[in-house]
This record gives sequence, structure tokens and C-alpha cells, in this order.
Amino acid sequence: MNTRESKSNCATSSKSSAETTLKSVSLADPILRSQMPSLGCHHSGCKISISTPSKKFGLHVLQQFYSGQQYLQSTLQALADTVARRSQGVFLWARFATFELINGLTRGEKLGSAALMQRLDEMPQELQDIYSRIFLRSSQDGRKTAGLILLLICYKRGVITSEMLQIAISCLPPSSPLYPDPATLSATEGSEDEFPKRLLAVTGGIVEVFMAGVEFGFLRIIPSKVPRLIHRTAQTYLERGGWREILGDIYNPALGSKTWTEICTQTVVERQSRLAEPLSIATDGTNWTLTITDDNSNVSGGFREADHISHQSSLDNPDGSPGSIPTSRRSVDVDPQPSSADQPRVNKPTPQTLFLGHAGGYIFEHASEYEETSATSSAPLLEALANSVFINLHLRMCHEACSWRVDELSRVHNFRLELVHLVAAHGLHRYVKDHVEELQKRQPAKYPNSIVNRLLEMVHLKKTQDSAMALKWLKRVAVSSMVRYLGPPQDLFETTAFLLEQCPIVEDIEILAAVASRSIASLEVLLKYRRGDISLLKVATEDFPIYLGGFATLLQGEDFGPLVALGDRVGRDDDVLLEDTQEVLAMLMHRGVQVNASCGSLGGVLHYIIKSLLERSVFTPISVHPIDLLLEKGADINQLGSQGTPLELLWKLANTWEVESTIGVGRSRELLRALIDRGAVNRRRDPNGLVPSVIQMRLFGCNRTDFQECKRFYREGPRDGGSVWPGPVPLHPDDSSPNSHSDFDIPFDEAIEEYRAAMGLGMVDNGGADGHYRVDE
Repeated sequence: MNTRESKSNCATSSKSSAETTLKSVSLADPILRSQMPSLGCHHSGCKISISTPSKKFGLHVLQQFYSGQQYLQSTLQALADTVARRSQGVFLWARFATFELINGLTRGEKLGSAALMQRLDEMPQELQDIYSRIFLRSSQDGRKTAGLILLLICYKRGVITSEMLQIAISCLPPSSPLYPDPATLSATEGSEDEFPKRLLAVTGGIVEVFMAGVEFGFLRIIPSKVPRLIHRTAQTYLERGGWREILGDIYNPALGSKTWTEICTQTVVERQSRLAEPLSIATDGTNWTLTITDDNSNVSGGFREADHISHQSSLDNPDGSPGSIPTSRRSVDVDPQPSSADQPRVNKPTPQTLFLGHAGGYIFEHASEYEETSATSSAPLLEALANSVFINLHLRMCHEACSWRVDELSRVHNFRLELVHLVAAHGLHRYVKDHVEELQKRQPAKYPNSIVNRLLEMVHLKKTQDSAMALKWLKRVAVSSMVRYLGPPQDLFETTAFLLEQCPIVEDIEILAAVASRSIASLEVLLKYRRGDISLLKVATEDFPIYLGGFATLLQGEDFGPLVALGDRVGRDDDVLLEDTQEVLAMLMHRGVQVNASCGSLGGVLHYIIKSLLERSVFTPISVHPIDLLLEKGADINQLGSQGTPLELLWKLANTWEVESTIGVGRSRELLRALIDRGAVNRRRDPNGLVPSVIQMRLFGCNRTDFQECKRFYREGPRDGGSVWPGPVPLHPDDSSPNSHSDFDIPFDEAIEEYRAAMGLGMVDNGGADGHYRVDE
């Protein structure tokens, strides 16, 4: 079951004319979380101050039981705080949990013990009974409507506002077993203000609606009403038989994901005429993922003035009638609203536009969950989307990079992009399996060796070739999605493994991509179907950016050793990534790849790692662990490449690198020192005709002024015409600024002291045995 992005932490007391609702007794917390002044919403959930009534009650009861006994006042206070925090504003839970806590302590359970904490995590039976009574007193139709709403909230993906939820209910296809009768359905209708109230009534108070700031990409739009369960115990109740109590025989574990898939499909099919509206906004580069913001403003009164957005309810519902659909939503889904005369106009998507984009972006996630839960193909639920209109919508709305890769593969290799390709990219295994079976049915049977049957084979030849080509591209789409994951999702991995069984052709670029992502599972299954030598891989340059992203900019040519891809992701100081790198390296060496083999025109693997560290890790800490790992496996720190040893390459790049960032210069110096400390040497002459000394490289770019002087010296040599580097120069006042990141500089006093110590009695120490410059032969 999909977990909610926002945890509920406030009790809801709602009134229904015909049903008993959950009461929070006399010491009730605020009805809606928007009434709490200390609300602060975050992307991962919302935090509030500890519920005062729950805390007071818990502390009072604990003091009564343990006053003057072995527990200090501070201990009791901490226990009361824990209970109040876990209550999330539901006073009844706090009351039941407090007595469960006392029961455990009385039985001898220790503070902080697993048994005692488990009591706080479990559902109190009294609360379970209350949840049951709420729904068992409702009519069958009322329970079905409540079950529909609860399913949509519990199985949603991303953020769903109450307005979007209302649209989702209206888009439920009549064929659904959850489709309510007209009279019951009317209970979920109403205006923007009325619907949340009816939502609470229909669900018996199990659902609350709270005010939160919802961001739409970089555009912070209106304060929004977001529905959720009142408490985590409501979710527990549903999982422990509550769904069956509410929905009866209609319910099955796949019902939630199936219902969402049907709603998303129906939404797209019904509103295809409006697809241009979300696409026009997506063209501007807007991220369609809704997130709850970290905003401490008064959520009931609007956002801070800096956001330049004014919520004008009159524009959404000009006639003000309670049950009418707002005029702006009937006709226009993008509403430019100026917040003031001198501020820019901002496109404010309406809920209908947002939900259409939401449906187009999340539908495959719902379908994937449906397949996993039901062990059934999602093809019947998605077949209405097999058209270019939906494909275009999904490519714009989907927040997964796999969809972009599929689109690029189709464009570069000129094959028609179809729904099944997106399905494969998202790992809908059963759908893909059904599709492959259909492709295989198109292939002719094996005919006896006769003239007539040979003619029949020729008739079917084109159909066979078409099926084989379709299978090939389907496999490539799945692999391109799988290899981007460090650990691919199981459904995507199974889909790709199945397609590789049907089409056991592994492209060289696919191996490089698996190595680059350090995806052990992906590399293992690819190597299973790739026979023979893999020490030299031939790759078409147009595939580089699709499979390798930004790392592709460092590669030139078409022939590469597989270790070249270890240059990707090297800037991350990550223990897990290092372990995976070690495993990937072992797998490649087991297949005969030599650690000192040429990886491309630049040289060996260390050359590419050095270039990647320098050019792609300007603002991230440099990790030399991959270098150490390769040296442990026998890599030569002084392996020659087209531009010398790794140190000689790094020295050239550092002195010709057009970068003004002090951080980047500091990274260069850090890497130069790391290579020197590991035995790297530089014997190549600079453009000035001199070989740099060790101390010259170690003190590279001590500050912004010195960096410019180092680059000048690299080109022109000493100003006095000599042959010795004169040492670092101090920072010029004109080069100093508050944003210069001086933490990455070496203080001049320290630098000059290190320089003088290295020079000794005027002798230049460049690491040579005789103390003289060593030059190329």
C-alpha cells in the first residue's frame, strides 16, 4: 500500500446528520490543523508543536500512578511528550496509549525497551472498535462512497488537493464496482468550500482536510486544502480488516491501484481536447510534481508577499453558487493573474489542469502497483491510451528520466514510439509479456523443407522481420531504463530480464551504461547474454547522451574499454557506491578486462577518472577512493596516454581550465597533491619549455591572484627569463571578494613557508634523484 507523503496529526470532529462520528472528548485538540499556529509543512510531512491537551493528560495520569516512586519528574515529562507526539493530535489515541504504557511499566517492561515501544506503535483495541462502529452504522451505499474516498487518499501518488480529489471522483468510470448511485454521489459534490465539509461527513471524520502551501514546480500557487487520514491508526485499522468491513466483497488488495489507473485513463480520454493546456505550461520547463512547501506563513490567509501570487476566489467561482463548477474551470485551465499592477503576471493552473497533468504523469506507477498486487496484466486498463496524444502528454508530465530516454531513443534511431515502449520503460512486466506473446504469434511456424512451404516462408518473411525488430527496440527501451538505476526496481528488472531472454542481444553501450551507474544487477544480467570478449566496446556517438548523460561530454571516439565508464559518478564520497564500484570492477576483470588496458583516446581508466573529477566535481568534495581501489587492483599511476601520465594530464587541464571558481581551483590542487602522494610523476615540459617541480604543482593556485600567475607561468615561464619557479604570490586586493570562498585558499604565509622548505639550499626539489629537472627524452 502506498504510504502518504504527509502524516496526519490532528483530530477531526465532524458532524453528520445520520451517522456517529469520531469524538475527541472534552479535551479536544483543534479541529483542523490550519487552526494550529505552529504549523510548519515540509516535503516529507508536517510538524506541529506537541499537542497540549494530550500532553497535559498524559503527564497528569503518569504523575498519579508514579508520584514519589522510581521515576523522576523529567522522565515522566519525556514519556508524556512521546505519547503526545505520537498521538498526532488524536486525543483518544493519547488516552489509550497512556494506559497501555502504564500497563507495560506495571508488568516490569523497561523504559526504552522494544516491548514498551511496541505498545505505543500498536493499535489500541478500543480505537479499533471506534473506527469499526463509525462505518458499520452507515448504509451500504454510504460505506461504498467512504471506501472510494479512502482508497483514493491511501493509494494516491504525489500530492492531491481536495479539488483534485473531487475531480478524480467525478472521473470514476461507471463500470467500476465503486461507482456510487447518483444520490450518494451527490454527497461528494459541492463548491470548493463545501466539498471538504462533505468529505469529512461522508468518511465519518476519518479524513481531515488541512491547509498547506502547495508548490507547482518553481511556481508557488494558492494555499491548498489537502485531504488525509486523521491519524496513522486509521491506516492500521484499514489494513487490519477495515477495508473488508467498509467495502465487503468488493474489496481486494489491488482495488486501490486499479481504481486510480481507471480514473487516470478516463481523465485523459475524456479531456483530450484540453491536453494543449498542460503541455503549453510544461514547455516552459515547469516541473509538474506538486510538493507541500516548507512555509511558515499564515496558510489560511495566503502566502508571503514575495511570492507575488494572489488567490482570488471570485475568479474561480464568479457566480458563487454552491454546487456549480467554476466558470474558469469549465473554459480556461490557465489563468494569468496579476497580484498587483507593477508585478509580473503568473500562470496559475486550475485544479482541472493540474489533475490532467497528474493523471498523465502518474498513471504507469498506479498500473505497475496494480500488476504487482493482482498478478494481472494492466493492458485492459491502458489500451485506450494507445495514441500519440497520450504519449506526448506523458513525456511532458512524467518526472522519471526513463521517459526522456525512450523519447530520445525513438528520435535518434527513427522507430515509432508506442504505448508499449513507455510500458516497458516503467517495468509493467505482465503487460510486456502479453505483448511479446502477440508478437511471437505473428511469426510463422517452422515449415517442412518443401518448395511450397519455402514460398510460404517468403510470404511471412517481412512479418517476421517486423516482429523481431519490434522486440529488439522493446528490449533496448527496457535496458535503457534499467541501467540508470544503482539498484533497479524489481518489476523493471524482471521486465528487462524477460525481454533479454526473448532477444538475447546486448549492445556495447548498454554495458557501458551499467558500469557507469554501478548497477550490479543490471551488469550481471547483461553479461549473462553477452558472450565473448568485452575488452573493447564500439559505441555510436549518438547513443552517448541517452545512456551516459553528462559524462558523455568527456568521451571522444567510438572504441572504448568498459572501465572508461568508472569515470562517471567518481565525485561522490559514498561508501555504498565504492562497494558497488569494487564489485563492478571484479565482474569486469573476471571477464578478462585488464585494469591497465587502454580505455579510449585519452588513455587508461585513471586518465578518465582524473578528467571527470576535475571537470565534473567543481562544487562537490573530491573522493580519491576510486583511485585507491584501482591502484590496489594493479593500476599504474604513471600509465602513459595521449597526453602523458594521469598527473601530466591533470597539470595541463588545471592550467588551461577556464574557471574562475576558487572552489574549482582548490579541487585541482587537492587532486594534484593526492596523485603526487601516491607516486605520480610529471616529466613533460610545459609550453614555457620547463618541467614543473613537485612544489610548484603542490602549491598550484594558492589564491585567485596566484591562480592567474600560475597559468601565466605555465605559458610563458619566469618573468626574469630564468628556469626556476619563484614561488606563490600573495592575494591582490582587487581579487578579493566576500564570495571568493577563501576557505579553499592556502594562506600566503603557509604557502611561502612550504615553498622555502621544499627549495632547501636553493635546489629545486622536483622528486628527481639528482635534484635537477627531468625532461622528456
